[in-house]
Amino acid sequence: MAQTTELLAGNYVNGAWVRSETETAADVINPATGESLARIAFAGDAEVAQAVTAAARAFPGWRRTPPQDRIQFLFRFRDILIRRIDELARSITLENGKTRGIEGGDSTRDRKCGSSLRHSHPHAGL
Repeated sequence: MAQTTELLAGNYVNGAWVRSETETAADVINPATGESLARIAFAGDAEVAQAVTAAARAFPGWRRTPPQDRIQFLFRFRDILIRRIDELARSITLENGKTRGIEGGDSTRDRKCGSSLRHSHPHAGL
């Protein structure tokens, strides 16, 4: 199956996607086929400094945020992962060069990532 190689050209910094200023990039290769799945742009020194500065500015407010509020971000992230579990499993399969048959389908995927996600919320199963 032929894939179109897409350039993932930025990093998420301070709530927005920031396009990399560098020309340096690396291919994500499917080891089973040698096919390039995507190109990932590297961040330059200035972009790394921008991200570190944004994180340092955000930390004091985050530190003062009560744990019960902070955990809500992780619960939302968990919900997104569950909604996109098939897409995530497909991506992991391609990046590791396995076929879906080797990857194991639903039962293996559920054991590897889905099961722990489904039971990580305090209201799981209710």
